[in-house]
Amino acid sequence: MVYLNRIAGTLFLIFSFIPNYFGQTLELLEIRGMVIDSTNEQPLSFALIRIKNKSLASTTNIEGNFSISFPQLVDQDSLVISMIGYSSQTIAIKDLSRHEINTFQMVESVFQLEEVEVTFPDVEKLVKEVSKRIKTTFPSESIDFEGYYRKAYREFGVFVKQYEVAISGFDDQYHKRNGFTVSRLKEKESKDFRKNKWRQSEGNVPWHYLWHVRRQHIHFFDSDSFKSYDYSLGDIIIDNGERIYKIDIKLKENSEREANSWAFVRESDFAILEIGGETTIISPKMFQLSDSLKMDYIGGNVLVKYLDYGGRMYPAYSRSSYNHRVYNEKSEFLGIAEMNEELFILEVNTPSQFGNKNDFVQDQQQRINELPSDSIFWATFNAPLETALSKAIKQDIAGFEKISPKNGIENGDRKSLIPTESLEKDFDLFRYGLEEAHPSLYRFTSKDELDNQFESTRLKLNRPMGEPEFFGLLTPVLAKIRCGHTKGFMPKSFNNTNNHENVTLPIQVKFISGRLYIWKVLSPEITNLEGMEITAINDIEIAEIIDRIYPHLIGDGFIETSKVKDLEENFTHYYEQIVGPSERFEITLKNLNGDIQKLTLSAISHPTHTNCKGKFSNDNDFRMLSEQIGLLKIGTFMDSEVIDFEPWLENAFLEIKENNVSDLIIDLRDNGGGNDLYAIKLLKYLVNEPFSFHRSLRSSTDQYTFLSYTEEGESLNSIMSQIVNKDSSGNFFLQDSHPTLGLKSPYSDVYQGKIYFLINGKTFSTAADFAALAREYQLGVFVGEETGGTFEGNTSNGEILLNLPNSKIRIVIPLFQIQNAVSQTPVKGRGIIPDIKVNYTMEDYIRIKDLEIEIAMTLIIDK
Repeated sequence: MVYLNRIAGTLFLIFSFIPNYFGQTLELLEIRGMVIDSTNEQPLSFALIRIKNKSLASTTNIEGNFSISFPQLVDQDSLVISMIGYSSQTIAIKDLSRHEINTFQMVESVFQLEEVEVTFPDVEKLVKEVSKRIKTTFPSESIDFEGYYRKAYREFGVFVKQYEVAISGFDDQYHKRNGFTVSRLKEKESKDFRKNKWRQSEGNVPWHYLWHVRRQHIHFFDSDSFKSYDYSLGDIIIDNGERIYKIDIKLKENSEREANSWAFVRESDFAILEIGGETTIISPKMFQLSDSLKMDYIGGNVLVKYLDYGGRMYPAYSRSSYNHRVYNEKSEFLGIAEMNEELFILEVNTPSQFGNKNDFVQDQQQRINELPSDSIFWATFNAPLETALSKAIKQDIAGFEKISPKNGIENGDRKSLIPTESLEKDFDLFRYGLEEAHPSLYRFTSKDELDNQFESTRLKLNRPMGEPEFFGLLTPVLAKIRCGHTKGFMPKSFNNTNNHENVTLPIQVKFISGRLYIWKVLSPEITNLEGMEITAINDIEIAEIIDRIYPHLIGDGFIETSKVKDLEENFTHYYEQIVGPSERFEITLKNLNGDIQKLTLSAISHPTHTNCKGKFSNDNDFRMLSEQIGLLKIGTFMDSEVIDFEPWLENAFLEIKENNVSDLIIDLRDNGGGNDLYAIKLLKYLVNEPFSFHRSLRSSTDQYTFLSYTEEGESLNSIMSQIVNKDSSGNFFLQDSHPTLGLKSPYSDVYQGKIYFLINGKTFSTAADFAALAREYQLGVFVGEETGGTFEGNTSNGEILLNLPNSKIRIVIPLFQIQNAVSQTPVKGRGIIPDIKVNYTMEDYIRIKDLEIEIAMTLIIDK
């Protein structure tokens, strides 16, 4: 799946050696793909994609996706995919799809030290050999290059300014200290939203940073540095039969700083492929910034990646971070200030097309004079796509700037704005209530990380806002908690007032491999659009829309399947809330042949949208699919208006017994949970030994101090004091008499046949807990996708509704952290991973295929 783990430090780098960006036009072919780990199917960022023996390359982005274009003449060539830590792949271009996303699975290739101890090289000799070869592995001839430099400032956890510049440079001797010249082609910067402006805001200029990047290897592999560092060998990576060594580098005992770094080195020529490291200042020195501000430098980190071109290593990408503490004139700590830098080298000409530095300077001056306007330049410049860092910057800065979407209605136009002071009071209550009552606040997120989220969000409350905008600041905080039961709701009055306005997109969508498709059109204006890819709405690219929406999606732990389901089902709601409502929508579509078309759809009201979608059915049902094969659909662990769960389940298992069912399919898809006791009852029919369902239920306290802002009243504290015990460590647990705790005895006539569990991202809460116990006792085969609830348990069983008095926004806070009675969690914060993963295509949805049932039936027949 795309948009999964937001891995810090990943990027999408277009590294091309094709000259003349601004004038050359070629007929190109495009190959799109996704690179994943073969073991866990997680996307791999910064895998290198290149055309074999050609100077054409790209890398995967944060979601593991890539796109590479090339002339027709290389159609018979091969695509090479490589990444440190994985075996390379070579695939013939003719075998790749031109119209769909190709998926490539990379196999990890790491040998541990003890496995190759006999042939392990001497680290001292290896380091000296790297040092000796630097003159030949790095370029010695003159080169010219083009690149892109980004600098951003973060204050108290939120990005507050960004500077970008396209650069062109000439390097007449890579190993010479001052052998390069850099010119700015075009530059741009955002507004400066810093509260405490620090004089160091000018920071590095591109050529200073370039010097830092191109000399990074000297820090560790110059003979004068050997006495300062300890070197040891980490993993050996085997890539296409060639060894790559990881050298761990640690600064020797130093009273001023600590430094831990690494370098990846290729055995064949001892070339450096990557360098990175982190520095911590032990005794920071204070320096004066202004009359009212002081600062000290506390450390930072750096990453440099090199690319082999023509037998020489060129820096392709670099990222650095510098962290400072800021104080006022009384030496009172104000917060952390950071400067982040990124450098992309986008084009290299070697040998240089310029004879010397003077030729380059004269050419650049003429070129700059002839450059098009800023808007045209930035529209055509081959700048890199988004990185994890740039996405964070964009999100934070957008929070300060008031964005009015095309044809949309600004948040402030709906109702009068809430004063800043009132927003701050609501936010403080919001944080206080969560910190006091939520028992899993730091279950999957560290306290430092969540504190940073709270503080950076409060910093954005710098002006009056409407309810939607304020709500849009709260939901990313809730999402950061990683608890699917912790949610927020807009004021009731707001929903009632705007319910009948025609402001909503008249479509339903499916989100597959990072692309958005029309599933259903809910408007009589136009039909036959099902299956078409949506590439933009109101001139905003879908990738940008998803990037805006994604931080607001709430789910358990680190599970992404539930977020994708949420995005699909509520896309129109999120679009209206985060991008903005509109009366008309201009949709850009692409068909399977790549043809683009645009159409305009009129908005519909929320009731119309709901009625057209139809009512979701989560009924419970049992039926025979064929002789001895039964399907038990558990749509919910709750009673309905027509079915009481317990007698229905009892009758279902009587039928199972009477029909002598040998293969039972239990369908838990789209089951959002319900009564834990009903899940226990089902397990009693399946587990042939005594079992426990929950190991413990823990609350954060037995007395809440903010109940006047809820509908509970003080009666809740009275109840909590009776049912919760405080242990010697200060933890609050439900008493052992709670019905989900303790051993449960199975029924005497436990089902003995084969079981096939169907699960998906909406298998949540009680249903996910049930699935975890079924996996724990190895009751059957799991088919589908990862459940929406974590293996270790959810946080629920009692929820209170916190009402923020000024905005009227409502926050649901669950009161008990559940620990399922399972063994050690395979992966923290993940759901039940299916034995057989099912991936739907848009065609499968259009044809209304049920792949999970088909696979289960195939398994039964094959058996």
